Amino acid sequence: MIYEETALKKFAVAIPKITPELAGKAVIDWLKINASYGNTSVHEAGVLVFGNLLEGYERVVANSPCRASISLMYESMKDAEPYKKYGHGALATQIPNTMLTIYAMKIVGDGSNQTKTAAQTIPYLGDTDKGRPNFDAGQLKAIVAEVKAQGWPVSIHCNGDETLDIALNAIEAAYGAYPDTGVNRIEHCTITRPEQIERMAKLGVQPSFLMNHVYFYGAAYRDRLFGAERAARMDPAADCVRLGLPFTIHTDAPCSNIGTLQLVQAAVTRKCSVDGSVVGPEQAVSLAEAFRAVTIHAAGQIGMADQLGTLESGKLADLTILEQDPYKVDPDALMKIKVSETWVGGQKKYG
Repeated sequence: MIYEETALKKFAVAIPKITPELAGKAVIDWLKINASYGNTSVHEAGVLVFGNLLEGYERVVANSPCRASISLMYESMKDAEPYKKYGHGALATQIPNTMLTIYAMKIVGDGSNQTKTAAQTIPYLGDTDKGRPNFDAGQLKAIVAEVKAQGWPVSIHCNGDETLDIALNAIEAAYGAYPDTGVNRIEHCTITRPEQIERMAKLGVQPSFLMNHVYFYGAAYRDRLFGAERAARMDPAADCVRLGLPFTIHTDAPCSNIGTLQLVQAAVTRKCSVDGSVVGPEQAVSLAEAFRAVTIHAAGQIGMADQLGTLESGKLADLTILEQDPYKVDPDALMKIKVSETWVGGQKKYG
């Protein structure tokens, strides 16, 4: 895996020309891999589109092995105008003859805790740096107001608690509480304070936690970035349960590997893979709550709760069959359960 642009250029001669055919095959291959992991729907939270790129996405997923939902980057809001007729947000509907739906507009509010570019109200451990938001309060308020004026829900990337303050102020100013445009979402919502989660519950703003932060980085968050007390509050799922606030958990792939059961295991055990330590045991949730996060709550966060997320009459027949009962295995072995079959719309797509 090559991350640095300067290093990537040394290998660019080996990269084939990106054609619509090659890009289309790559998308379908990626969706096939997701189906093999039991994912019946995939949400891409932040797609940049230019010109007719959305038409290409639409063609590619016409016969997809799983459903595709996308939110668009704020910069693409004008390009999405022709697609508003199909519905988005709370009224999201499949684009005809495809497996594609469109949900929200995405804004990246800050950077990463791992690189100390997420904006905090308290400096990082052993440092004077607090990180910095990508927008000041006035700028973000104006951007969110524009998204609301165009009838879209908003999704804001917030890894730090200072950025979350700015984001919630902007959302409340534009939308108020529980707007009819659909669920407004905080992506990652990693470092928070208790009163911020309480405020989210009052506004109906839902978090989507990158729970693999706990699995891969829990020890580093505790020992190198935040200290034990602040790290224990990373991805505070149990706070949401206590307040009745729906939450979801995601991989942010390729930032972490796909695999829903790994996310469920991390949410239930709060164990870090590096040293086996439990980071924030008070934020662990039950297996039932973790499964709601990747089923009915996930459907709600893409405007499809009336069609997906539970097995009941009148909904689309999407289901995953596992080779073991997750309620009967050791919680530390949840991610080892194999997917037997994946069904989408009553058709077997994997197995």
